[in-house]
Amino acid sequence: MADERTWTYVSGEDRYNVDLLGESARRSYQLLAKVTGDITELTNQISVLQAAAIQLNSLIQNELTADALITPTEERKSGTTGESEF
Repeated sequence: MADERTWTYVSGEDRYNVDLLGESARRSYQLLAKVTGDITELTNQISVLQAAAIQLNSLIQNELTADALITPTEERKSGTTGESEF
């Protein structure tokens, strides 16, 4: 026996059988399902990237030394510009 799945679209308290909607609505539903999956995947990727950024920042923090510290006086002398600050 084949496993038949009925796709359902929910609007408010109402539920609709997607197979019984017009072609445009059925195609839009397929696209909506894909977009929703993509959003979930990207959200997961963002979570991983944020965790990586925290870990990398921690590694840098553990390597900070007094020798590498730039004082305001040194900053004015060197005229540093275009630096990345995190």
